[in-house]
Amino acid sequence: MKFCRKCGRSEASMTPKRECCIPESMYDEQSMGAPPDSNSVEAVQFARAMQWLINTAHANARNKGFWDEQRNAGEGVALLHSEASELLEALRNGNPPSTKIPGFSLAEEEAADLIIRVGDMKGFFPEGQWRIGEAVIAKVAYNAGRPHKHGKKF
Repeated sequence: MKFCRKCGRSEASMTPKRECCIPESMYDEQSMGAPPDSNSVEAVQFARAMQWLINTAHANARNKGFWDEQRNAGEGVALLHSEASELLEALRNGNPPSTKIPGFSLAEEEAADLIIRVGDMKGFFPEGQWRIGEAVIAKVAYNAGRPHKHGKKF
């Protein structure tokens, strides 16, 4: 699958095409090479999109009453475990279609829930200190320089 380097849209979702989606700006996911540096267009767009997701997920959770009483970080981590377990169950059960979001599998739904829960963890940190998008970019770059299997035998 090919993606636009400027807006990040996949070739399949380019209807209508934007001005930036020209052949010279496309890249193939198989030939992406090394992860982008933290100042690349892709990295900045990813970090901004993640920050939007975090803010939206957390605001939605607040608006739906999940933060009416202060929660502790341990509860937040337990909820992450819960979503990961639901993802595992979806895979164990043959990954049926989602009944909540048509056109997606149950595993995709549960993985989305996991990411949404990560975003909602913002509530445990001071403003501006839950920079997950930037942390993901830094961690991918770090992992790219690690040895095979990160030096482990398993």
